[in-house]
Amino acid sequence: HRIDIEQDGAAAGQNTLTVRQDGLNGKLDLAQHGDRQDLQVTSFGLRNEAWVSQNGEDSTTIVEQRGNDNYIGLKQGGERVDSRVVQEGNGNDARVRHSSSYSRPSTVDIAQRGDLNRADVNVYGVGSKLTLAQTGNGNGASATVSGEGNQLDLASNGDANGITAYYLGNDGQLKVDQQGDNLGVTAYVTGNASSITVAQSGSQHTADLTQSTAGNAINLTQSGFSNHAVISQ
Repeated sequence: HRIDIEQDGAAAGQNTLTVRQDGLNGKLDLAQHGDRQDLQVTSFGLRNEAWVSQNGEDSTTIVEQRGNDNYIGLKQGGERVDSRVVQEGNGNDARVRHSSSYSRPSTVDIAQRGDLNRADVNVYGVGSKLTLAQTGNGNGASATVSGEGNQLDLASNGDANGITAYYLGNDGQLKVDQQGDNLGVTAYVTGNASSITVAQSGSQHTADLTQSTAGNAINLTQSGFSNHAVISQ
């Protein structure tokens, strides 16, 4: 089954869109345009897809999926736009593209619970914050953030998880916290006055941390045994 909905609002404070999806192999295609929009999606089942687009000011998107092999594709842009993505189950995939203006910071919050999940996030903004947390085994996350004064908080709890993070801009903070075994993190920062903070606990970890330009700082803590680190400044 497939559902397509497009909602436009010329006046502020007009639209709320709430959709629930149950079953197998379903597809949602949702779009909201305007200011002060609220969009919420709840999905239960297997192999469901949710494609969500929201553009405007002072808007919020919440997407929750429970089940296995589900997909979220979220694109959000505007001023003071916030998004939250939650996936519970195995083999799920979340792709998020988020853009906000220079004067209006936004937040992106992503949580995945289960095994073999993937998250791919791209955020552009100023003073915005990305939080991404994965719980389970065999998960992978990739995050790219560009702009000024942004903050990334990335965390994984479980075994055989990997995180790749890029920060492109000045005055940024990139934090990674990993707990478990056979974990890996690759972090790259280009810009001035930015910091990388990484903590890994467990065994057989790898950390590859790179900073270019001036005024940056790297803090790495590895606890356990058979760990490996490469740092370039």
